[in-house]
Amino acid sequence: MSKKILGIYIYFSILLISGILVYLFPQFSFNFIYSLAFMLVILVIIGVVNYYLFFKPSSETNDIPFSGTLRKYNRYSLINIDDDELSVYYSGKFEEIARNGILIKTFINSGKFPPLFTRGNIENVEIFIDERLAKNITSKELDPLILHELGHADYEDDKIKRRLAHTFVLSLMILVFSICLFSILGLLIVFLYILVTIAALCIFSLGMFIILIERYEILSDKFALIHLENPENLKASMLLIRDFVNESYTSEKVIRRVSRRISKRIKRLNL
Repeated sequence: MSKKILGIYIYFSILLISGILVYLFPQFSFNFIYSLAFMLVILVIIGVVNYYLFFKPSSETNDIPFSGTLRKYNRYSLINIDDDELSVYYSGKFEEIARNGILIKTFINSGKFPPLFTRGNIENVEIFIDERLAKNITSKELDPLILHELGHADYEDDKIKRRLAHTFVLSLMILVFSICLFSILGLLIVFLYILVTIAALCIFSLGMFIILIERYEILSDKFALIHLENPENLKASMLLIRDFVNESYTSEKVIRRVSRRISKRIKRLNL
């Protein structure tokens, strides 16, 4: 049974048990303190279940451990290979930026991940590179891409986006369940302000996540430009990534999205 199906079963079970408890103990419907305590207990249970189903890191030995990341990103087995040669080279070359060094890993891409991505912050930089890309790219072409990823690490956008993802998923679960729970308790009007607040938090976190994805890409591009002697090198590397995705990825949706985003970034940077 998949984690998603299991999660649906668990949430419906909680809802059913809640209805049975309200039927057996009607004081929950008429006593404000009992109703509030009952709601808080249920929400804590939802939070714990939500973490273990969606965010707890995968324990599979072949997976790159993405702590605190949605489990769907751990669903695909990635062979984690430390590339010592690249790590030593770029740790020395960009020592002033990442003083604790850079750990570069190559991996076998299932097509679900971008050609390059970063985890961690500037104090603990891990850069992941598709092994096919690593084998067919020169140092001159890779330098701007590494600097772009260091920009992501410097802004710590991975941590911020993960927190927004956590907030969105948790608030959405709480919102749906709260509407059902308050309807059963007959307190929908009493707790309406809570539902509005949770709904606003859900919409805000999703909106900020979408906005920050684009913003941090541009900020990381600008970070790379600051440390590059020739801005055209960044443009050439971005076009190389676009061509690589066109040739190596099978999903037309991914190809179109990457092509559109790279063209948009080049235009915004006036390259």
